[in-house]
Amino acid sequence: MMKKWLLTFIISGLWLPTVKAEEIIYQTMLVVVNPNSQLTQLSEKQVMSLFLGRSKFLPNGGGKVKAIDYPIDSSERAIFYQALTGKNIADIDAYWARLKYSGRVSPPQALENSRQILQMVAEQDTAIAYLPSQYEDSIAQSGLQTVLTMRLN
Repeated sequence: MMKKWLLTFIISGLWLPTVKAEEIIYQTMLVVVNPNSQLTQLSEKQVMSLFLGRSKFLPNGGGKVKAIDYPIDSSERAIFYQALTGKNIADIDAYWARLKYSGRVSPPQALENSRQILQMVAEQDTAIAYLPSQYEDSIAQSGLQTVLTMRLN
């Protein structure tokens, strides 16, 4: 009887933890720039080129881009690159390892948290970064320009 009850319990999914609405992972990532960059919109392809070091300058003829990243082991970073490139974070890390070894280009600067990322983009005219959509109010308060909204799967 106990085995039958346990099997029913497992199959029904009742053992799975419940998730509160505020714990659900964000559904979008916002790519933001400093308003002085004069950018209002970027395509995913342009963002990919900037974050993978393929483009060194902003597409509007602006200065040398300063891409800002989350720490290497962060879920935000893994989610962003998966959505942007369709590749897992291990592939992205291997890509950067090859480029760093060649000495051609450096990966985006990693900052510790969203607050630091917001501050850096607000201070650097050519900075570009991504933030989870939960920071939309902070982005607006900082005066930053959202140039791409990426839907996450």
